[in-house]
Amino acid sequence: MGLEDVYQNNINKSPIIQTGISSGMPVSRERDPKLVKLENDVTQQMAELLYNELPKEEVKQVDKGPEVRPISFEDALKELRDMG
Repeated sequence: MGLEDVYQNNINKSPIIQTGISSGMPVSRERDPKLVKLENDVTQQMAELLYNELPKEEVKQVDKGPEVRPISFEDALKELRDMG
């Protein structure tokens, strides 16, 4: 038995395009629960650090500008005419 015979007998001959996203049907893969827990823990710790480290902004009163009221097109033209 030659090297090519061993290779031919041990390789998977199914085409790649029939599995996974390329065939239109995503393959479901189970994630390692330890990695999921680690990912969640790291994300939670980062969020807590950001929340605790960022300075708290005090609520500032916003100075209201001039009152804005809607007017009709005709009233706007009359106001422009009276200005000039």
